[in-house]
Amino acid sequence: MQEHKVRRLRVVGSEGHLEGMLSMNDIVLKAEKENSRKTPAIAYADVVKTYKAICEHPQPLEQAQGAATGG
Repeated sequence: MQEHKVRRLRVVGSEGHLEGMLSMNDIVLKAEKENSRKTPAIAYADVVKTYKAICEHPQPLEQAQGAATGG
C-alpha cells in the first residue's frame, strides 16, 4: 500500500471472485487493537508512515504553489 500509494486492496477468493476490500482503516483498527499486546503484529508507526506515503504530494509544496500562481 505504501509503495503503490493505494488506500484499498481487493480481496479475491481462490476462483478470482471479489470477496471484499481491505482498507487502511481496517489496518488502523487492527494496529490499535494489537498495540495493547507486548509484541504487536502491526506497529502503529508503520501505519502512520504508510498514510504519509499515500498522502504525499508528488511535488514539493513550493513547486505546487508556483504552478498554481503561474510563477
